[in-house]
Amino acid sequence: MAVLFNDHMTDEENIGTLLTNRGFLYGDGFFETIVLRDGHLFFLEQHVERALIAIQVLQMQTDEAWDFNRLKILLKTLWKKNGSPKDAVFKWMVWRNSEGLYAPGKGGNSHYLLELKPYRSAPALKAQAYLATTVTNVLTVYSSFKRLSALHYVMAGLEKNNRQADELILTDQQGNLSEATSSGLFWILNDMLYTPSLTTGCVEGVVRKSILKWAKSSGTKVEEVKTTIASLTPEATVFTANITGFSLIAKLENTTFKNNHALYEQLQQDLFYTTTFSQSL
Repeated sequence: MAVLFNDHMTDEENIGTLLTNRGFLYGDGFFETIVLRDGHLFFLEQHVERALIAIQVLQMQTDEAWDFNRLKILLKTLWKKNGSPKDAVFKWMVWRNSEGLYAPGKGGNSHYLLELKPYRSAPALKAQAYLATTVTNVLTVYSSFKRLSALHYVMAGLEKNNRQADELILTDQQGNLSEATSSGLFWILNDMLYTPSLTTGCVEGVVRKSILKWAKSSGTKVEEVKTTIASLTPEATVFTANITGFSLIAKLENTTFKNNHALYEQLQQDLFYTTTFSQSL
């Protein structure tokens, strides 16, 4: 059949798989972003764990079981094909391969795509952050992992750009702090480490999970909380964290933070500059 594509009339077969790709049509899938630094894969085990949860929640079928070893072999194959760079970012996308409209047809497995991109480290400092006003987070069965449909975060990104902010902090519908546009949110106050509760609808980031694990093993006091911006006093050290690193937030709305705590430096060192949470590719 004929279709109209960017003002050009053409046959369906000439536009590839767009009309049958459920990831494109419905956002029916998930993705993981995996970082390689100095030849080491960071947080790979946590990425696989989250992917397996996504497969279960989305009730997806796979033609071959995903596990740590399979993914590592595929990453290494793609890495070598692209010249074996020392630093890189892998994006792993998985979507349902099935007929049907919103409700998938019976049978079918899933497709995946792995791509390799240049690595860019997180900025050391984000000078000005604001609370988001255009979107709020909502707790759902799939809010804890990264979905192919990311319009929520696209709109947050647009607001960040429009307000010329260095970061935007999303809240839940009750105004509780939840996360940043593409990072987890953390703060240190009175030697206690805090992060928003998953019940605010934030993504269960692999770095977030690793920070909680690190805190437990090191004896650091940590609490997952539901709280508003009022809890972030000037004495706090506030930062965001994702697979590309940590970023201090100097100012949120009109509050400027202390941002000087030994725990922040130690946490950053142990997560990103040791082999505790990484392994060689």
